[in-house]
Amino acid sequence: MVYVFFALSALSKSLLIVVYFFIRLNNRSLLFIKQEFFTEKSCRDFPAANLF
Repeated sequence: MVYVFFALSALSKSLLIVVYFFIRLNNRSLLFIKQEFFTEKSCRDFPAANLF
């Protein structure tokens, strides 16, 4: 049971690293997506949208 926990934690950490590098590499396209789909009102309502 402990091994399953360690495997899941390692998998989630590697997934977070992959998502982080994906965001860093595609920063320009993410800014374009933010301009397309997030207006100023939704950025005020959802501060997590400003993380990109």
